[in-house]
Amino acid sequence: MKQKIMFICPSMEIGGAERLLVDMLQHLDRTKFVPVLVLLKASGDFLPQIPKDVRIIDCNKKTKYSIFRIIFFLARTVFSAEKPALVLSFLWYTNITVQLARFISGFKPLVIFSVHNCLEQFTKKRYLLAKILIQFLYPFADVIVTVSKFIQQELVHVFKLDKNRILCIYNGIDQEKIIALSKKTFDINPLLNQNNFQIVSCGRLTYQKNYPLLIDAVMEARKKYPIQLTLIGGGEDFSSLNDKIKSLDAEQYIFLLGKKVNPFPYIHNADCYVLPSRFEGFPVVLLETMVCGIPIIATDCPGGNREIIEHNKNGLVVPQDNIQELTAAIETYYKNKNMRYTFSLEAKKTVQYFEIRKIVREYEAVFEEILMLSANRKAERTVSVGKAI
Repeated sequence: MKQKIMFICPSMEIGGAERLLVDMLQHLDRTKFVPVLVLLKASGDFLPQIPKDVRIIDCNKKTKYSIFRIIFFLARTVFSAEKPALVLSFLWYTNITVQLARFISGFKPLVIFSVHNCLEQFTKKRYLLAKILIQFLYPFADVIVTVSKFIQQELVHVFKLDKNRILCIYNGIDQEKIIALSKKTFDINPLLNQNNFQIVSCGRLTYQKNYPLLIDAVMEARKKYPIQLTLIGGGEDFSSLNDKIKSLDAEQYIFLLGKKVNPFPYIHNADCYVLPSRFEGFPVVLLETMVCGIPIIATDCPGGNREIIEHNKNGLVVPQDNIQELTAAIETYYKNKNMRYTFSLEAKKTVQYFEIRKIVREYEAVFEEILMLSANRKAERTVSVGKAI
């Protein structure tokens, strides 16, 4: 019998977790599972990419105070009416919401929490509250899946969770789809000079990504070499980054493009990709860049960067928040085309391990194991009751 799997996510805004969710819904084995998607708010650029056979339930989140209404909606309406065999929730805010809803629901589904970021860093502003909630609520999950070994260890050592309940399944990517999308036509910036060395970076414009550092490093490298930088993404830092670029009088060679549903043509046509983050979970964009064959510079920050990039083999890793080292790495790539080519070949080998079909099969194996264990426990209880009678 097919089992109903409920996927719950805040929205379908552009992000690594959301992109993984789209790919999982597309590749989930329909002969075994029936997927249902629950969104706290049914919005976002990835929404049109949800497969047509996936029913979407909108919790209609309007403000941060909607959380209390959503908890009751999930508990009293969604779980009770849908009766999913298993729930997979994405991101820490949703995990907390799902577990609180599960507490008060008449129907208590099996639950897997999916953790996509370094929680100690990500929850820094509200760390004490977040730590209490995570330590109290996460142990009630049947399984916790992290997207990197770093996060797995963080949950054990920082948040003191049971290591036997936590496993790591890396993010995956659909290589065929990325290659096809990278060949699509795109708007070429009239200020872009193909004779210049082209750097690209793509992600949410937030404190985590540390784009001011990248801008400063490009400004330093430009003192010696003709370099241009293209930043792709939207977020809370858009205005401040735009102001910084203007204040540096750098609008002729640093371009802030905003969100792009398909960033791959821009990545594919770059000379190198830079991820200057302060912390990461397991950045899908590095895998996507490897598929495009573009050499990478990434920071050695908390998170999964080092689990993707092996320094001086398939990319360059530089110390976190160090403008001198980042500038030097950019200059190294500029001067060494053979290095870029070698790293590109190695990257294409590395990325084979993260093919989405393989990753989805790993999730499906976890689903089947949890469901089987649950069924066995119910059978044992039934036998025990029968014997008692």
